[in-house]
Amino acid sequence: IWDEWADANGELGPIYGYQWRAWPTPDGRHIDQITEVVRQIRDNPDSRRLIVSAWNVGEIPQMKLPPCHAFFQFYVADGKLSCQLYQR
Repeated sequence: IWDEWADANGELGPIYGYQWRAWPTPDGRHIDQITEVVRQIRDNPDSRRLIVSAWNVGEIPQMKLPPCHAFFQFYVADGKLSCQLYQR
C-alpha cells in the first residue's frame, strides 16, 4: 500500500509510528504520545486533551505522504472509552 510513495530504500520519512511514538521536541527530546495518552486516560479520564497527533507541520516536508489520519482523540463517558479519528 505504501510502495508508490516510498523512496528507493522503502523509506517514507517520519510518518505515523515515528510521530506517535517519538514526536521530536525543540530541545532534542522525543515524546511517546501513546504512552502519554494512556497515562492521561488513567490519571484524568475527563480531560479533553486526550489527543495523539501525526500532523507535525515542521516535518511534513520530510514525509513522502502527509498523514491522512491526522489525529485521534479519546474520551471516557460512563466508564467506556471511545475514540474519534480525524482524517484529511
